[in-house]
Amino acid sequence: MEYSNISLKKAITKLLKEEFPHCTILKDKSGSNQKAPTFFVRYLSVGQKSAGMDLYSQSFIVEVRYRPDNKLPENELSTHLDLIGGQLQDLLDFVRDEDFSARAESADYETSDGSLIMLLRYTIRKRIVTEQDPYMEDIEEKQEVKGNG
Repeated sequence: MEYSNISLKKAITKLLKEEFPHCTILKDKSGSNQKAPTFFVRYLSVGQKSAGMDLYSQSFIVEVRYRPDNKLPENELSTHLDLIGGQLQDLLDFVRDEDFSARAESADYETSDGSLIMLLRYTIRKRIVTEQDPYMEDIEEKQEVKGNG
């Protein structure tokens, strides 16, 4: 059984919308003609493995790209991107939704071609218990251990 990986992206975009209400937030890299400033949030890698006893561990590598407003003067661009990068590291260090919480194991960013690119790695551990069919419960209740008699 796989845990829905939509929740992490939803939690990240929600934090970005709250912190940067003037920015456009997109959940993938499409829409290059969108109004700047813009954040793009997408998964680069998603993996899942069983940790035993109904525990599952999912790992996510998330890319958050930030494209600033074109009106920003060239001599202020580098400083602006570094400030946003530091702000994102603090903001996205810990994310939560209704059914999970996750701390970033790593959060690194770089600037390239006038944009900020941040890579975050999260691991979410979750207990997933499959429901037992009602007819199986009846069978278990009726079983008795007979002694040597």
